[in-house]
Formats: sequence, structure tokens, C-alpha cells
Amino acid sequence: MFKIGLFGRGKLGQQIIRLSSDYSCEIVEIEKAQILIDATSRECAIVHIQKAMELNLPIIVATTGWYDQLNEAKKLVESHDGFCLYSPNFSSLVQRMIRLAPHFQSQGLKVSVLEKHHSQKKDSPSGTALQIAQYLRDVEITSEREGSEIGLHRVVFENNFERLILEHQALDRGIFAKGILEIIPLIKNKKGCFHLTEFLESF
Repeated sequence: MFKIGLFGRGKLGQQIIRLSSDYSCEIVEIEKAQILIDATSRECAIVHIQKAMELNLPIIVATTGWYDQLNEAKKLVESHDGFCLYSPNFSSLVQRMIRLAPHFQSQGLKVSVLEKHHSQKKDSPSGTALQIAQYLRDVEITSEREGSEIGLHRVVFENNFERLILEHQALDRGIFAKGILEIIPLIKNKKGCFHLTEFLESF
């Protein structure tokens, strides 16, 4: 049974609490935890990373929009010989799509990314769309914020003759919690600061 200290009791935090027992995890007080999860806001992420390093605990950061502080986070983790795993999207299928997309890019194809999220999402473009773009070249990103859309990411490759579409749509917010809880057993005694895609490529 993994003992989790959870920062945040919002939408994602509630899903982590709901699903934790299905993945042999127990939510406990921060000081009694074996691993910490940040599911708060961009303003709190670096504070919680520092707290994790002070407690000598690994931390998973599922918060988005804080990546302008990534260099500071990496220095914190390195100076404490700690572990931090971060990603804007912990869905296993999204991670597969990110790794798959570059295989379809070729000369003469225009590439565009569309991402749609609920109207309360603050960062735009989404961290997932930005990550997809990092794996491709000359990508145009369109962002839409409306309604209660959990998350949709569409990558379009096209020329004058044909079009290929890769699309992922989150149907239940629980997929993000599921992805986080599934990754916990893989962390073990690893050290360093990793993006989820980079971390998965090491296996």
C-alpha cells in the first residue's frame, strides 16, 4: 500500500481520492506520506516541490502552467538528490499519441493542433498542446475555451490531396488520476526531475 500525501482537493484531487484504493494507495497526512502529489495551481507548484525536497520525498506534479519555473524546480531537485515527475497530462493514451505523432510528419504536410477545454481552464494553449508541438515542426495551435469540455486534442496532418487526424478526447476526469496512480509503482528509488514522456521512454 503506497501512502500518498495530496496537495489539493479540487477536481483532480477528488478523483485521486476516489480511485486511490483501486491502485493500492492510501491518502495520508503529508508528513506520513511515502510520495507527494501536487494537484493545486501554478502559484503553488514550486512551493510544494520545495516542501517535498525538504521532507526527502518524491513528488508528482500534475498542475499545469508553472513551467516558467521549471529551471528552479530542477535545481531544487538536484540539490536535494530528490525526485520530481511532472506533466500537463497523465493519460496513457495521450502519451502514446505524443510519441506517435512525429512519425506522420513529412515534407509537404501542414500540421495543426486544436485543443478544447472547459471555460474555467486558465492556461492557453494547454500544456499538452505545447508538448505535442515540441515533438513536431512548424505547428499552428488553436485553443478553444467553452462549456464543460474535459479535454480534447486533435493533430491534423494534411496537404492538397489527403488529411490524417489523430484525436484524443477525455471522457472522464478520472483518466488523469488513473494515469498518476498507475505510474507510482514505477518510481521506486529513482532520482532526478523528469517530464512524464521522458520518464516513460527510460523503460
